[in-house]
Amino acid sequence: MDILDTSAVRGMKKDDIHAIAQQRDVGVSPFSVYEILCHLDEHKSGETPDETFRRRRGMLTKIQGLRILDDPFTQHAVAVGAQSLANPTRFEDRDIANRIIEEVAQASSLADLHKRTITLTDGSQRTFRDIAANTRVALEAEEKRYADDVRKMWRKMQELSSASSPTALTDDDLWEWLKATVIAIERSYEHDGVAVGALLGKVTRSMYPYFGYVFARLRKYTKDSAGELVVPANDTEDGYISMHLDLLAEDVLVTGDTNTIDALNAVLGLWSKHVSDQIAPACTVMSIQDYREAFQPTG
Repeated sequence: MDILDTSAVRGMKKDDIHAIAQQRDVGVSPFSVYEILCHLDEHKSGETPDETFRRRRGMLTKIQGLRILDDPFTQHAVAVGAQSLANPTRFEDRDIANRIIEEVAQASSLADLHKRTITLTDGSQRTFRDIAANTRVALEAEEKRYADDVRKMWRKMQELSSASSPTALTDDDLWEWLKATVIAIERSYEHDGVAVGALLGKVTRSMYPYFGYVFARLRKYTKDSAGELVVPANDTEDGYISMHLDLLAEDVLVTGDTNTIDALNAVLGLWSKHVSDQIAPACTVMSIQDYREAFQPTG
């Protein structure tokens, strides 16, 4: 499966995306749909709201007809047999994201979109104005949670290593913490009654790219004047989209973000260094240009 992140959707032409999708399984995370939705009514200086809407609407019409993925946490829960522990509302995200794309594509203007409604699975209706506002709040909450989690990870890393700052963390620190984290997740699931076969392997396949991204990015962070770790908000979406990758499947994450490329290549290289003689990683991360050159049909 090929996964286009938001920067890839923004940076590729619609015809190129759909030409590749005729030959390959191309998907988009609902997080990308929500991120684009949040900016539909934000306009630049000298541009009317409707001009901005038409330009940004084009980003969603680029992915109309492509496969929208499950929420990454839902995908992970299914992969490890922990569906019963997942937030049930996350199982609705794929359907809601698809309906958002369809309604935005049909809207003639921003005012027309704001009048439209989506019926949720519980039968309640929400206007697009409310959906966009609620999505902004939800994404801001996710960004805060992500930053809080990263800071907790850094505090734990300080207990396990001699590093005085994230930039001083070594590959060995990263590797030992990744191993410990995956094992801790497996034990947590066992404690909660998840008893599927090969649980550790399933957790590793599902979560290694995500936690690898988190820890690789952690090593690039600095502190503010108050000594607080500065975690870029954009890393939240990039981290969560990394969760769509199956370590041992031929998944491809396509991105225009060099930080994401560097982080994932670093942790996949770390896996290859320590484990590849037993099981080689199969997933990859590619730039937009490399992806087009590799898979865009010619002629």
